[in-house]
Amino acid sequence: MSKRLLVLFLAGFPLLAQTQEMTARRFVDLLAKRDYAKAQDYFDDSAKGLVPVSQLETAWNTVISQLGPLTKQLGVRTEKMGSVDLVYVDCQFENKSLSIKVLLNDQHKILAFSLVPHYPSLEAKIPDSVVEESFDVSDLPGTLTAPKQGGPFPAVVLVHGSGPSGRDETFGPNKPFRDLAWGLAARDIVVLRYDKRTNIHPEQFRGNFTVKEETLDDSLAAVIFAYSEPD
Repeated sequence: MSKRLLVLFLAGFPLLAQTQEMTARRFVDLLAKRDYAKAQDYFDDSAKGLVPVSQLETAWNTVISQLGPLTKQLGVRTEKMGSVDLVYVDCQFENKSLSIKVLLNDQHKILAFSLVPHYPSLEAKIPDSVVEESFDVSDLPGTLTAPKQGGPFPAVVLVHGSGPSGRDETFGPNKPFRDLAWGLAARDIVVLRYDKRTNIHPEQFRGNFTVKEETLDDSLAAVIFAYSEPD
């Protein structure tokens, strides 16, 4: 096949889509290869001035002086935080396993990164006596967890603490709101949980706002929704 035909043939296929996980993995790989200039190219323009190449080199040298060289990447997982993706690249260093948390915007550019404890994935299985379905609180997505057998049952609305968070209040490997929902529903209590407004619509909270706008309005809407359900 001629070079011209080959180019035309390849042009018919779209390039593989860049993903946040691919970006984070490549960034970590460049750090491991000590190619700090290319690693810095992955940063958003707003962050490049805060993380010069020399600082990247100093930070990585500090890491490997304490943990030893990076031997392999173990896996990767992603969490959503408003308009930002948190990608955790689980890494095995010579002396210890840790995760590199990379914050990326929707342009696949890095805003920040840090080292956090590595938590092996935990398997969790919903109890056989419990079912879940989706619902909305205003314009926020949520999950209703209920016993399989018909009610009526008492109901609980789980209300978030401070900061943007999802319906499970995920922290590391822990999902306390999900665990509470499953445990209570297995004891014949319906549970409603939903993504917090500051997590889904962070653009609404750039100015001044109150706890009413951040939390109370949506929790009241969830209570009203619970009253409307016959079970």
